[in-house]
Amino acid sequence: MIIIAVIVFVVFIIIAHVFAPKGYSWTADTVSRLADPVHPYAWILRIGMISYGIILIAGTRDYSLSSILIAIYGFGVITTGVFTVKKHERIHMFSIYAAGAALLAAMFRHAITGDIISILCLVSMISSELVFNIKYFARWRGLSQRIVHLSSLIWLAAHGAV
Repeated sequence: MIIIAVIVFVVFIIIAHVFAPKGYSWTADTVSRLADPVHPYAWILRIGMISYGIILIAGTRDYSLSSILIAIYGFGVITTGVFTVKKHERIHMFSIYAAGAALLAAMFRHAITGDIISILCLVSMISSELVFNIKYFARWRGLSQRIVHLSSLIWLAAHGAV
């Protein structure tokens, strides 16, 4: 089921990019900008994020710590899709960071056992987040965010059925 969530998210992101507003740059602009209410096709990404989160939650199989963390991540993705940057910036940003923290914790839990995919995805996500938050690299925020998404999707595809 987690693989289905990953596929759904990738499909919706690709479709949202096809309908990106004029002037949108995938290397500079965040994915969240595609969900801004001022954009006439914002509903595409918002539905994609909400669907992705719901499927992630539904795909958790048990009450293990990793499954609970993936479910928290899924809930964070849902609220990120519901509360947009333009209208609800604080809730949107809190949701993003809470979701990211939950997923990083799940990755870390596997990385400390020596799991190479978890280690690589964790390093990739943390490095990309650092680049994302350094003002000097602002023109690369979109690219660094996409690396974070790619790392999380790879990890979920490999470990989502924990």
